[in-house]
Amino acid sequence: MIAAMAQRMVDVVNESMRIAHDSKNIETRRSRIGVSRERLVQLQELAEQYPFIKVQQLAEVECDLAKIDEATDQMEGPQGAELAAFLKLPLSLQCKALDMPLEVITLQRCGGQWIVAGVPHKRPEDAALAHLRSNGWEGLACEGTAVLMLMKAACLDHLARINTFGSRADACMRFFEAQCIIHRDNAPEIVRDIEQATEAVVRTNLAEIVAQPDYLTIYPMMDADALIGVWHAITPSGLATFARRIFDDPSFRAGWPDVTIAREGNVRFVEVKTTDKLHASQRDVILGILQPSGADVRVIQIKPARH
Repeated sequence: MIAAMAQRMVDVVNESMRIAHDSKNIETRRSRIGVSRERLVQLQELAEQYPFIKVQQLAEVECDLAKIDEATDQMEGPQGAELAAFLKLPLSLQCKALDMPLEVITLQRCGGQWIVAGVPHKRPEDAALAHLRSNGWEGLACEGTAVLMLMKAACLDHLARINTFGSRADACMRFFEAQCIIHRDNAPEIVRDIEQATEAVVRTNLAEIVAQPDYLTIYPMMDADALIGVWHAITPSGLATFARRIFDDPSFRAGWPDVTIAREGNVRFVEVKTTDKLHASQRDVILGILQPSGADVRVIQIKPARH
């Protein structure tokens, strides 16, 4: 399972780097560089535990990615220059530029894992979620998958009716953002269904999606109650607003914050960092979707405690 997941990440990195290298559009290049960096960081973390992931090869990929990034910096245009300047800022100044709170937490690091209240976590995102749960929040640490899954569950009946293959199972498993591209002409009806969905509909459709035989090969297991809590906090209207923006610009499928949490009817989107900084795709989602909707967006940076 780990080997297959790592290979999918490698495929994403390679394809994103290819697109970034070949594209003449600065926004596209930055978006794909951001996706590559996100997956590369995840691979580097996996490499601490699984020796079949070669650190030397990851370093070579990182070097190639830096060359693409440098070439992008040299492309003409004020928009590209402004973005390049932002990406070179330290994380604290990036957060200040986006008017986002930055919380720095210190955790014990043991055997390549982060320790929260005595419990080890391989991924910093899971450690951040455990930290937030201790403060009464509940949610999921799977980037934008939680929000995109809720959108799909809210309009699954409609997606199944218009599925290209006449297959409800395909509608269940195909990424929502891909279906936004395929069914762009049906955007008003799909958004309407998202806005009018009830909790009963969302719960039923979530259960159907999770029950698909290949579910775990594509999606992480997500807690249904946590998803419903996020759905209530975002509100169907807010979720419909997000869906409209994705229909307008499918590039918003990447760059969502790592953690989506809810507490007492409030939703918060949290990007988790260790040593890296905000990427172009993350900045795009923050400025293009989350902040205009009034969402609470912030960053948690995890640092290892000194012994």
